[in-house]
Amino acid sequence: GARQNLPSDTKQLFQYTGTIHLLAISGLHIGAIYLFLLYILRLVGLSNRKYTLALIPLLWLITGITGLSPSACRAATILSFIIIGEAFYLDHVPLNTIAAAAFFTLLIQPELLYSVSFQMSYAAYTGIVLIFPLIATRTKDISPIVWKSYSLLCVSFSAQILTLPITAYYFHTVSLNSILFNLVAVPIATLLLYGGVILLILPTFIS
Repeated sequence: GARQNLPSDTKQLFQYTGTIHLLAISGLHIGAIYLFLLYILRLVGLSNRKYTLALIPLLWLITGITGLSPSACRAATILSFIIIGEAFYLDHVPLNTIAAAAFFTLLIQPELLYSVSFQMSYAAYTGIVLIFPLIATRTKDISPIVWKSYSLLCVSFSAQILTLPITAYYFHTVSLNSILFNLVAVPIATLLLYGGVILLILPTFIS
C-alpha cells in the first residue's frame, strides 16, 4: 500500500494497464489472506466449521494493521458474514451476504453510496458471486494445479465484467487491455502475497 516512492512513469504504466489497484490494500489481499488462514486451519486439523469463527478477529486485526482502508473494511465485513453463515450451517445466499454487508455499512456511512470506490468494490463482489459459478466448471480430467490457476483467472474476469460500466461512466473510458493484464496480474499478485507471508513465517520456525 506504500506508493509514495513509486516513480511517476511506473505509476502511469500501472494506470494504463489497469493494474494500479494491485498496489493498494484492497479486498483482493484480504480475501487472499482469508483463504490462506482457512488453509492453515485445515492443515492443522481444525476442519470443524465452528473453528472458522476464529478467523473473524484475525481478519479484522489484519485490516487494522493495514490502516483500516475502506476497501479492506468492506472485504472484512463481507467475509465476516460468510464465516458466520457457514459456521452455524445457515442456508445463506452469497448475494444476500453482500447485500447485508452493504446495508450495515451504509447505515454507518450513508454517503458511501455515492463513492466510486464503494460502487466498484460491490460490483466486483457481485460479479464474482454471479458470474464465477457460470464459467468455473470443473471436469474430472483437469488437474488440481490447472484448476486452481483457471479458477483465479475466472475470479479476475468475473470481478472486472461488472466494474467496466462503472469505469466507463465515471472515467469515460474502457480499457479492454486491463482485462487481459489483470487475468495474469491478479493471480501472480496473489501468489506473491502468499510467498511474502511464508517468508515472514519461516524465520520463526528456523530460529
